[in-house]
Formats: sequence, structure tokens, C-alpha cells
Amino acid sequence: MQKFRRRHQAQGRRRRIDPKVEPETVAGVMANLICEDKIRTWGISETDEGIDANQQLLALVQNMAQHKSATSAQISLAWMMCKKPYIVPIPGTRKLERMQENAGAAQVKLTEEEVAALDRLLDQTETSGVFGGSRVRR
Repeated sequence: MQKFRRRHQAQGRRRRIDPKVEPETVAGVMANLICEDKIRTWGISETDEGIDANQQLLALVQNMAQHKSATSAQISLAWMMCKKPYIVPIPGTRKLERMQENAGAAQVKLTEEEVAALDRLLDQTETSGVFGGSRVRR
């Protein structure tokens, strides 16, 4: 267990933003890697800007989850399943509990108004750091 904890702590350190490196420098390097097809996306969801920009969306999802006795993940999956009948979200997990939780999303029923509220907020929110990474023009 101690080895597992150390490995995850080390991974956490690799994901931290280095305050000594200018964000523009990092963005330039990441943009080059995307252009060279070495990586597909670059997310900013853990930065202060990414967190602040998505607070309203997060609050709406959490409120819906609480109201429906569901989890935020189940609300997100239920929303995706409401979009088109042929859309089947395939979330990845290594834990049986999470797989069971995700499967429970099929029991969560969102009203048309709830789906529309999520859609409106998603349309108004810059979510590139959470949903698919930062957009970089080639």
C-alpha cells in the first residue's frame, strides 16, 4: 500500500504547474506537440481559471444530482444519453463501484427543462479545458 501511495503522490507532482515556467511557454510547447500529432488534447481543468470558469456548471450538475439522489457522474452520463438515441457514453474505470455507479445513470431521468438548462450553461461556458482539451489551430 505504501508503494501505491508513493506512486500516486509522484504522479500528482508531475501534474502540478511549475510556477517558474511562464504559462505562455507551456502553451507554446503543448501547441507544438498537438500540431505534431504527439498528443491530441491539452486540458486546463486543474488551473484556477479552468476551475473558476466551470463553477456555475459544476454547481448546476451538483444541484441536479442532489435533487435526484444521484451522483454528478450519473447526471453527466444521463445528460449524454438524452442527446441522441444512438449516443452511448462509455466511461472508463478500474473500480467495480464506479462501474455500478455509472450503470445507475440509466435510471436517472432528466426532464427536457433540465437538459435545456445544462445545454444553455454549456453553450455559455468556455469548457475546452474539461471537455476535450484546449483548442489549438494548426
